[in-house]
Amino acid sequence: MSLSIDSSFLGDDFSNKFYKVKRLGKGSYGKVYLMKTKDDDQEYAVKRQCMIIYPRSSELEKSSLLDTDALVRLRSVPEVIELMGICYDSKYLYIIMEVMDCNLKDYCELSKPSIRLKCTRNLLLSLTRAATFFEHVNINHFDIKPQNILVKQTDPPRFVITDFGISHTVFSPHHASETVMFTLWYRPPEILMGRPLNTFNIFKSDIWAIALTVIEFINRDPVFSGLAEADILVEIFKAVCDSRETKDIIKDIIKFGKRNKKGTVKGNINVAKIIYLFDKLDPSITLVLSDMLALNPDDRPSGREVLDELNETVDPEIFELTKPPVYHRCISQPHFKIIMKTSDMIPVKWSTTIIALEIITRYLGFVKNAPNIAALAALYIANKFNQACILDSWIFKQAYNRIVSSLKNTEEITNTDLRNAEKDILKTLKFSIYHTELSPALQRFLSYSSKLKISDVNMEEYMKPVSEWFKNMEKLYPNI
Repeated sequence: MSLSIDSSFLGDDFSNKFYKVKRLGKGSYGKVYLMKTKDDDQEYAVKRQCMIIYPRSSELEKSSLLDTDALVRLRSVPEVIELMGICYDSKYLYIIMEVMDCNLKDYCELSKPSIRLKCTRNLLLSLTRAATFFEHVNINHFDIKPQNILVKQTDPPRFVITDFGISHTVFSPHHASETVMFTLWYRPPEILMGRPLNTFNIFKSDIWAIALTVIEFINRDPVFSGLAEADILVEIFKAVCDSRETKDIIKDIIKFGKRNKKGTVKGNINVAKIIYLFDKLDPSITLVLSDMLALNPDDRPSGREVLDELNETVDPEIFELTKPPVYHRCISQPHFKIIMKTSDMIPVKWSTTIIALEIITRYLGFVKNAPNIAALAALYIANKFNQACILDSWIFKQAYNRIVSSLKNTEEITNTDLRNAEKDILKTLKFSIYHTELSPALQRFLSYSSKLKISDVNMEEYMKPVSEWFKNMEKLYPNI
């Protein structure tokens, strides 16, 4: 049985096609099992993610939405775990993936230093190629670490990134939602110190975590460790400065932290201090790792720049493969009004409203005569996908019921209605929430959001191609 995200496998009959062999691992957002197909015993790694179970409803958890969206959009990238299919029932979301041999942490512990040195360049190239494609499709992983790198023990080994449960779509390099970012030991200084996210290129934060992951692979020990953010900051300070030359180390660490928060800090981690096998490494690798560990994110290279420094490239065809499909855009006046009125009543961020409009225009192109509940479900999906603080479904239902209460022959929404509509939309869109054509418009709105209101968007303008809509916004607001 050949599984594909585009096949009829995208359905609810998971238990009829698979049987469980053993559990491979457990994380914060689900369990991973080795499973086989019943008809031909093909092996797959299946990540089972729980739904949030409320007394009155079952709803898809945000981490599941982020994980599946990222995997769908990155499924052509060799350095990302291959997605084979998705199944979704009333209790769980099942993400079906290729089977790998182990994670990088386990591989590192079982490998001799000579093997690790031999694989270092390959690992670094794999992770920075992945970062290049992340930026191309506007995704930040936000949790790169050895446990989230899987290994296929071929010759040479193949390294892939997995677990996008706290990843996030970033519409602009200088805009990201306030959310959990990075496991503590791999958290870059700008995130540790709470530097405002709109003051630096957020894609560069993954670069820091990649460098620490590669060095940990060489050393077989974490570079920085501690129980609190202050512990990690002290470790970073010691790797940059010579404590013997410091008269008042506490005062200097406090100043160091403030410079990181303000973005005025300069310098790089001294990699000679933190790499045990420094003398045996290729000098070009030590140089690029030092660049990747610049304290100021704007001084770090991008994934593509790292590849350039190492005289490597990425396959240009993959950029074409990661482009979104062209959808027939379709929207009706009632759907538009439901989304706009509900957005005003709750309220949600205007960027969430625009994403909901994009979702419903793509959904209606496939499904005719969708009920108004689909519009609310699109806004509900966008809320979970785009907002750090997720609003409960009860709020959406109350807002919708108030809006439609004055309309004749319109039934109020139930929990089942919202759950089924969410499920239908996600299946129709093949769990790909984000559409990269939104970036130009959203980037402009993000820059001038204080002068531009969501109520200024009308349906006629929205139905035009996004590029034309973007130009019209420039005409409407020439002074911004």
